[in-house]
Amino acid sequence: AAGVLDPAHLGFHGPGYPLMLALLAPLCGGDAWLAARVLSVLATGCAAWLGFRLVRRFAGPAVAVFALGGLLVNPTFLRYGIEAGTDAPALALSLAATLGLLAPATPWSLAGAGLAAALAVLTRYNAAFLLPAAALVILCRRGRLRGLAAYAAGLALPLGAWFVVSARMAGGAPPNQNYLNLAYELYGRDLPWDRFMDEVGHRFHSLPDVL
Repeated sequence: AAGVLDPAHLGFHGPGYPLMLALLAPLCGGDAWLAARVLSVLATGCAAWLGFRLVRRFAGPAVAVFALGGLLVNPTFLRYGIEAGTDAPALALSLAATLGLLAPATPWSLAGAGLAAALAVLTRYNAAFLLPAAALVILCRRGRLRGLAAYAAGLALPLGAWFVVSARMAGGAPPNQNYLNLAYELYGRDLPWDRFMDEVGHRFHSLPDVL
């Protein structure tokens, strides 16, 4: 909200989530914590609607209603709707990118799908799976080169801006410490995260170190 991107706060994800909170907080009386909870509820609702549309596209309305009901009673899905975190917004953006990719192929629909995918990646880096998956889908269609160009155009602005800002801010590629999440799963055992970071995490500096 102050126009400052602190690399220390962006080691595990891009600036997508903080930017969403900065935009939503003024509508919540300047309360960023309230904005985070409201964002999770809104994003979970959008994800449920998009998931319904995705299933309806392939299996019809009856199966889509059944799938929606299952989603709405899924404990993990409900928890992400309550927690203040990146999971629900990234899921909603990923589903929007998928639906855009599967819509009738036009330059605008593909560019919109690329934009949604880029925003999902900036919210959670593991959403990067959307990019190679989209490339495979587009390569199986006619007009693949034009399709790839349109999708890449949608990706380019958000991701390109983040790389430029990161290069000026941190002097290189965007910081990414998600290898520590893998280290925690492999070696953390029953340690709380903070204790793991103090006692074990400092040994790892890259994914090869973890492996």
